[in-house]
Amino acid sequence: VQTATTLLEKLAAADPKNVEGQTNLARVQARAGQLAAAEATLKHVLQLQPSADGEVALAQLAATRGRDDEAL
Repeated sequence: VQTATTLLEKLAAADPKNVEGQTNLARVQARAGQLAAAEATLKHVLQLQPSADGEVALAQLAATRGRDDEAL
């Protein structure tokens, strides 16, 4: 997972407006336990392209982090 995270971080940095790449990075960060980084990446994705799916993912992440008030 660490290798995937590192690769996706490099790709995301090279093309910060690539929504698919940024979304994939957030998923890998979350799986690697990098929850704060995943949250920041998801917020960036939502700035680029607002979506219900992105909002749901952000709420799920907030719940995982124990921030239920933000998950609602």
